[in-house]
Amino acid sequence: NTAIRDYSSDMIKIFPNPARDWIVLEGKGIKSVEILNALGSEIGSYPTTASTFRHSLNISSLSCGIYLLKINMIDERCQFQKIIVQK
Repeated sequence: NTAIRDYSSDMIKIFPNPARDWIVLEGKGIKSVEILNALGSEIGSYPTTASTFRHSLNISSLSCGIYLLKINMIDERCQFQKIIVQK
């Protein structure tokens, strides 16, 4: 059973937002990150090392717009966060 929750500022931090070329995720237990477009289709997937606290994602190939990050956790939960890409 996968729980879908908004972020708690205590759990995962994402910055900068809006972003241009890179975003940084900070948090424990992140297994992978998917980027979804406005229609919910996956347009990028980033495996991570769950033991690492800080993850940098290159988003320079994305067009300007609003995207959804789906963050898959090692405990099988997933969390969603909106990001804005500006150029």
